[in-house]
Amino acid sequence: LVVPPEFQAQIFVSDGSCDPFFEFMRKLLRLCIFWRYCRNNAMQLMMRPEDREVYEATLNCEHCGVFFDDKALKCQDHNHYTSQYRAALCLCCNGKASKPKELRVFTHNGTGYDHHFYLLGLARFMNSGLNLQEFIDVPALWLQDDKAQEYVNVDVSKFNLKVIAESSEKIRCIELSMGRDIRIMFLDSLKFVKGK
Repeated sequence: LVVPPEFQAQIFVSDGSCDPFFEFMRKLLRLCIFWRYCRNNAMQLMMRPEDREVYEATLNCEHCGVFFDDKALKCQDHNHYTSQYRAALCLCCNGKASKPKELRVFTHNGTGYDHHFYLLGLARFMNSGLNLQEFIDVPALWLQDDKAQEYVNVDVSKFNLKVIAESSEKIRCIELSMGRDIRIMFLDSLKFVKGK
């Protein structure tokens, strides 16, 4: 799987002809649909002989270091989009390495500052009357299954918005969702730093 260039790191500078937050949301929503397509088209493990040798010779989990035995079962971790073998993991670590179901956007100290801008932008976005499919304009390949249509052919005002706040001034988390497949969480990276 090749990550499309539009989802790689970039800087967006507005010339005043569009709302920068709407362009940001377009990227995030396109990424959600692309990610949904990737999850629905995961590939089975294809082990090469040299991968099998490495796997058989590995005695400890390559993430947590636990010794493989009856309590810590050995699993073959692989990239679900390329089918390539990655590592020998214990069952616990392999389960933790599952595919995430939401897109997480981290902003450093968002609780104290940027989450206010997200919330104001989301209010404008959800009241815009835009049709999601026309707004994001994704390739037909990403919408191969019938179920995809229920997510993309809707008015953006139908999104669910949840806010977790410490006070009216401190917004800890914002979640925007539509069904189970489109879910974006705006989180504060500072809240994930030990001692904070």
